[in-house]
Parts: sequence; structure tokens; C-alpha cells
Amino acid sequence: MNSPFLNVLHEITSIASMSFSYVELTIEEPHSMLRSLVSMKNEILDLTRSQGIGLMGHVPWSVEPGPPHHMMSDEYADRLDETIRLAHELGVGLVTIHPPMLSRHVHVADRRRLLRHFIIAISRSVSEAQDVGCAISVENMDNDSFTMEDFRELFKEVPDLGFTLDVGHASIGTSKNLSQDYLTEFGKRLKHVHISDNLGGYADLHLPIGAGTINIQNVIRAIRRMHYEETMTLEVFSSDRSYLRISKEKISEMLRA
Repeated sequence: MNSPFLNVLHEITSIASMSFSYVELTIEEPHSMLRSLVSMKNEILDLTRSQGIGLMGHVPWSVEPGPPHHMMSDEYADRLDETIRLAHELGVGLVTIHPPMLSRHVHVADRRRLLRHFIIAISRSVSEAQDVGCAISVENMDNDSFTMEDFRELFKEVPDLGFTLDVGHASIGTSKNLSQDYLTEFGKRLKHVHISDNLGGYADLHLPIGAGTINIQNVIRAIRRMHYEETMTLEVFSSDRSYLRISKEKISEMLRA
């Protein structure tokens, strides 16, 4: 995944130089905002072709117009639709989105209404994506802000929505990594994997593989037991890119094992 704090074209070139198959293009502030990417669309296409590297899409919170209650608005759905159109024009086949990140208080007080509006917005966007040959997948956050039960209801209502397992997020706010639990519940919907290390607690640290406390090897084994053969993105965020290269080598070793 590119860093939104750096020039997008430079990021694509840098990631391609490390022999990655694709860049997961994150659409967020400050340098990867939707309007910026739209203005650079032709340059991005020329560069990915010349570098021989593909693209995937990622839509975190910053594409959204505000806190969770804004996700019921037409503006949110309109922005997702714009993102899907851009993804299609860039040749992106899969876009991963975030679910609502609800505080515990909001979850108790207003969960039903917010989840219903999110389901309506995502149903529209999934249909829009299918029309242009693109797919949408939703990733797990911490289990307090969007619970397993929330995912069950979401997937029941939106049958064509995929699931992205975020291994780092599965360690936030829990005494154990919940990756296996997510795979057991939603493995049939698994379309993509985000992988990084973490230390538990409530921080999303995006550490290099081996720098945290997650047993990544066990997670890889669980994924492979499902005969999963799709994509996996390293979300290792460090100004020193050698950590990204090392993480890539470690994951390659685990896959070979």
C-alpha cells in the first residue's frame, strides 16, 4: 500500500522497484485524495503500464464526509460511487472499504439505525461496482467498533459484498488475535488480506512482520488451509522501506513453508 503522505507516482515507482505485483492505492489525505487521483489518472495509467505493476483500491475513513452518522447521507454514497468509477478507469478489480467505526457509546445507543443506513449505502455501491466489473470488500476493524454480529447482519443483507481480513486490526482491543475467528465466520467471503504486525491494545501500528506479537505464521497457515490463492497486501508503514522489503521476504518464506 502506498503512503498517502508521499507523492503517488513516486510511491508506485518505489513499490514496483521491490518487485511487488500491485500497489493498493489508498484514497485519502493529503496526497491521495480522490480529486488528486482523478487529475493524475492518465499519469498513473502510463506509469503502471511502464512499470508492469497492477492496482487495487482502498477507501479508509478520510474519503467519508464525517463521523459515523454521516454514513447515512447521499454524499457518502456519491463519494463511493466516484471512487468506484475511478477504480474502473484505472483497471482496479477490487476496492476494500472500512465499515463504520462506532464508539462503544454510539454502538449501544444508535447501532441499529447506523447499520441500516450503511447497508443501504453499500448495497447501492456494490451494485454500481458490479455494473463496471469491479468488486467491493469490507475489512474488519476492532471488534468494539464493528462487531462480529454487525458483520453477520451486513453480509446477510448484502450477499455480494466480499470480506477483507485485516490481520493487524484483528489484534486491536482483544487479548488474542481474532483472525481465525473471522476466517471461521466469513472465510467463504474472503477476497483479500491486509497483513501487518501489532502489539495489541488499541493502537493500529502497522508494524513490520516479526516486530509485534502476532503469530503471523499461524495466520498464514489458517489462510492456506482454506486454499486461498488471491491477493495479500503488506500494510507496513515506515519511512525506512527496508522494513517493507524484509516483511515481504518473511511472508514469502512463510508461504513456501
